[in-house]
Amino acid sequence: MRWFNRRVLKKYRNYKLVVCKECYLDYKKARKRFMRKQVSYLAIGFLFAALLIAVSPDNAFTYVYGIVVITFMYLLSLVSYVPALKTEAPSQQAAPPGPSNRAKNVRKANRTGLDGR
Repeated sequence: MRWFNRRVLKKYRNYKLVVCKECYLDYKKARKRFMRKQVSYLAIGFLFAALLIAVSPDNAFTYVYGIVVITFMYLLSLVSYVPALKTEAPSQQAAPPGPSNRAKNVRKANRTGLDGR
């Protein structure tokens, strides 16, 4: 679809997907569900295509029908499409350089006399 919009229609917009930290887990579940559905739909399509070819291997149209079934199943998997993120998860991003929060907390505890002595 992007290729078609960019090359043929010349109206491609460079939108970026943004997911907030609170919604990231929901996004991750939805993306995982989409990938699982896509694999299962394609597996079912290949099974039907193999079944068609096994039933009638002499007919040339059987191979065409098999490709059509696989394509149809792939298009069905795109009904629940969830785009992929191009960046890492918010919790997995690199921390800014400098001392860690744990080191700051230890220093703060030592200053207040809470170091356990």
